Amino acid sequence: MTEIGMMKPGQILISALQLATFKAESLHALINKKITALCFEHLRDEGGSLSVVRAMSEIVGATSILIAGEYLSNILMEKG
Repeated sequence: MTEIGMMKPGQILISALQLATFKAESLHALINKKITALCFEHLRDEGGSLSVVRAMSEIVGATSILIAGEYLSNILMEKG
């Protein structure tokens, strides 16, 4: 809610809004300031796929392997 207070009327917000957990008071604050809000997790490309979500999933998948490797190397180095 604090961030919405700092926004100028008529701004465009592109963010992960998490509509399932979005509070009504925040929604009313956006409406009162006439802010256009886009949830990038709901944006679809020409083929109808959620391309942002797909890209984020690929990044998270690749990163998880790197993080797991880092944890394993740290565990092996501490015991060795």
